[in-house]
Amino acid sequence: MPLITITDPNRPAPVSDIVGDDRGPKGSLRWQLTRPSARQLQVLAAIVVLLAVALPSAVVLRQRQHEQNLDRVALADLRLSAAPDDVPTDVVGGTARLTLLNDGHQRVTVVGARVDREHYADQMFHVFVDPGGSALLTLGPDVACPKSASQSSPTGVLVTILTARHQRRTVRIPVGNSFFAATYQSLLERACGLLSPGESLQVDLVSQVLKGEHVEVVLDVRNDAALARTLTSMTAGDGFDVSTSPALPLQMAPGAASPRRLTGTVSVSSCPSARQLAGPSDGALLGDLLLGVTGDGGDAVSAAYLGDPFGVALRQLVRRAC
Repeated sequence: MPLITITDPNRPAPVSDIVGDDRGPKGSLRWQLTRPSARQLQVLAAIVVLLAVALPSAVVLRQRQHEQNLDRVALADLRLSAAPDDVPTDVVGGTARLTLLNDGHQRVTVVGARVDREHYADQMFHVFVDPGGSALLTLGPDVACPKSASQSSPTGVLVTILTARHQRRTVRIPVGNSFFAATYQSLLERACGLLSPGESLQVDLVSQVLKGEHVEVVLDVRNDAALARTLTSMTAGDGFDVSTSPALPLQMAPGAASPRRLTGTVSVSSCPSARQLAGPSDGALLGDLLLGVTGDGGDAVSAAYLGDPFGVALRQLVRRAC
């Protein structure tokens, strides 16, 4: 008997009623015609798996590209420089201070800095520099001493920073012909003892007293150079004589840790010259001792300023002796 399908056009049903077939909807002809095969089910499952993998990967890729773009922007925004010399750059405790400017639009963090020379080590920092702001970097002489004082001043400082994206980068900051460069080189040469004869000797006033027609001063003299020096003469300026005990010339061993104690007796040798020198209360050289020094590098005369009390004592001596 052929199957007859009766359908009410006004009330369509999901599955048509089939006369002569009592197997129910699952056994209907429509089910038999539309049921997916095992291969179709496998293909459908594979598509679902691919979508499950591909969609998150696409999201991750877009996020990664976005992060990389932010990284590029942060690096392109780096605009660091040293302040010009009209911005104060100080010398504090044997160190030079460099003013670093951030002309970019993002905050950076300075984590290290060193002078751009071979074998120099980073000095550690943790300094934030806001956009349009500045920071002071204090740099001391490195232990890697140059072989001679003829080495030129540093031309750059290598500053290691973290960007706003936490990228670590090293930026070279030019400092050639600046006060910082000259100061750093001078500190380095002094720390390493690479001093000319005129820069070698340092004099500290221990005591002074006016006795009759002379001023007695007790001095500690040290040689900061890495080489021996000879103190050949000492004077307080025109119109004054200085005798010393022990007598000059005096050999000065290298090394600031071994000063020599020296007693000087200052007397007036020429009243006209001494009056001229001591005339104004702020006489230019009054209060200085002029030291004659010889050594590797030639002869030199250097001035050791003993301070205003010594100048006052010399003026009292001139009034008393002349």
